[in-house]
Amino acid sequence: MFFVSFRLAACGSSKGAGKMLLLSTLLLSGMAQAQSWVQRSIIGQHFNYQLGQVFVMPVHQIAGVKVYGVDLFDTPASTVARMNAAGLVPVCYFSTQYEDWRPDAASFPDDALGSNLDDWAGERYVDTRRAEIRAIMVKRINLCKQKGFKAIDPDNTDCYGSCSSGFPLTATDALQFLQFLSGTARSVGLGVGLKNTLNLISAATVSLWDFAVNEECYRYNECGLYAPFKQAGKPIFNIEYSTHYSLNSFNSNVCAKVRTFGTVSIRKELALRARPRNSCNLPMRGALQRSP
Repeated sequence: MFFVSFRLAACGSSKGAGKMLLLSTLLLSGMAQAQSWVQRSIIGQHFNYQLGQVFVMPVHQIAGVKVYGVDLFDTPASTVARMNAAGLVPVCYFSTQYEDWRPDAASFPDDALGSNLDDWAGERYVDTRRAEIRAIMVKRINLCKQKGFKAIDPDNTDCYGSCSSGFPLTATDALQFLQFLSGTARSVGLGVGLKNTLNLISAATVSLWDFAVNEECYRYNECGLYAPFKQAGKPIFNIEYSTHYSLNSFNSNVCAKVRTFGTVSIRKELALRARPRNSCNLPMRGALQRSP
């Protein structure tokens, strides 16, 4: 929506305005398709988050689980095709920052690389305001589309303000980058999720996303910040880690509260392999622990 109005305002002639009106219509159509897909395919569904192990069909398919967050680069198109054929919903994970092992790492300008990400070797923050960085993100989103993914899960969008990225990024910069990611994804018919970045969630911004992916909002007492997602009927996929929650404490401290906060919650190891995985019942079906 932000990008449509900007481009239309930039047109100086009636002919140009006509072309941009057509472009805006197509863009809005893509957004509508992505949003209707979310309504049909993700709401009321269990998920798994598997970033530490290459997803293999049908080995890593879990009975009762439909939505899978898997890595853009590690997951071949043939696997995504098999997931789609099985009626699953593959979600395309990628970092919005620099990772030195990725095939497009050489595309990142040296002067757009900032501080190292704490505890993550080979990863550095980037200046998300730069056109070169955004061009790389466009290519990644297009690759998600080409491989057959249904939505994107862009990570590491929450370093701004007091976060030491190496650049003077503000909350406004961060929100504009998120608008850019959302508009780009929806323009090619993909759904888009918000990964963490809780302080930018509001009734005014929730329309940018079709779902949320959260890590540890129960541990840090932050799940209430997702109220705009809950009120909009959008899924909140939540991962809590076994380093903090035993299975019993997960059941009593997380599963007992999913109706309150509207989360679809699972318990995983930090390695994020296919298993082990424990899950709560879906919010509308109660709060007892189960492991589909």
